[in-house]
Amino acid sequence: MPDAVVGYSNGAIAAAYAAGAPAAKEVIATLWKRELVSQKPKKAGDMAAIGPSAEEASPLLPVGVVVTCENSPKSATISGDAKEVHKTVKFTQESHPDIRVRVLKFDKTYHSHHMWEIGSEYHAMIKPQLEGKSPLKDFFPSGTGDEIEGHLHDASAVAHILEYFDIIAFLEVRTHRALAGPIRQIPTQTSTSALYAPSLARGANCVNSYLKAYSLVGMNIAVDLAKLMSNVACVADIPRYL
Repeated sequence: MPDAVVGYSNGAIAAAYAAGAPAAKEVIATLWKRELVSQKPKKAGDMAAIGPSAEEASPLLPVGVVVTCENSPKSATISGDAKEVHKTVKFTQESHPDIRVRVLKFDKTYHSHHMWEIGSEYHAMIKPQLEGKSPLKDFFPSGTGDEIEGHLHDASAVAHILEYFDIIAFLEVRTHRALAGPIRQIPTQTSTSALYAPSLARGANCVNSYLKAYSLVGMNIAVDLAKLMSNVACVADIPRYL
């Protein structure tokens, strides 16, 4: 198990499981019900990544668009009404060409006001399923109890890990290396260093990605291969090709 876990959005649920808090059945029920209620908001929305910090991005946002995640000291995610998000992206590209901004491929506007109408319903649905067990490892969530509609603080969560541990190696477990940039930026702000490896990368061979993640072993990071390959058996009758 890792020494500490940090999670973003619905990944925080999986992160809590990795930290030993909820049981597998609780995680499955929580994620399923989250997806179920998140289908209910009908207002068209979009999300976008924007280059400056959350604090610097806020003055650029019109009514209907909010900062939903503090990704790093130099990037944030905005979310809200589709028309206003696209207007914000266009305005930023034209009036602030030095700022990087792009629309993200999401079909739901998580952590925005679009989720307010379902937040209480979601909490009521999952509360009976959760036992409230304490994590076995340090868990640094980027959100709070209002996770589905609340603002996330990824940079702060990662920075707290850097404060508590001397030797840091981050293994990002998701379908793409989305946090590679932020994890490079945050240690710079805190005058610390951190190793980083993604488990998968979009468009890359999954075996190659896995082997690159395994390279953390060569950096004195302990990996329990017995748990990773528990059903491995020795095959003694393979022909020798020498």
